[in-house]
Amino acid sequence: MSTSYIRKTVAFLFTIRQKENEPLRNYMQRFVEAVYEVPHVNHELLASIIQQYLLPGRFKESIARKLPSTTEDLLMQSQKYIRIEESNGSYPSLSGKKKGREEERELKNKEERKHLLPTRFTHYTTVNAFKGEILVMVEQQGLIN
Repeated sequence: MSTSYIRKTVAFLFTIRQKENEPLRNYMQRFVEAVYEVPHVNHELLASIIQQYLLPGRFKESIARKLPSTTEDLLMQSQKYIRIEESNGSYPSLSGKKKGREEERELKNKEERKHLLPTRFTHYTTVNAFKGEILVMVEQQGLIN
């Protein structure tokens, strides 16, 4: 059995979105890594995807004003805004208080969802009839139309 690498399509790039509180540097790094997995991508499409899935900010506004002419221009422009973001400390790590509230909320949501999920069966009854016979019995009892 051979293992072959499945190439990703351009549609894969539409799944790379900037997460809330994610620094521009991390987002661009994830995006560039994803671009390397997709062959032959147009730079205008890349700029449009980035613009669409960036959180609101100066870099997004900059791309909207003037679309970069090449992929290199796009990356150089992103580096400029990464440096600005890092020098301003625009995305500091979450404070302990805020992080604690988010963890509590996440835990609460998990527990609420746990009650909504169906229970798993651990024991199944074996069927000793053909599918056709079972279907006829179900129809006779009026369980399906």
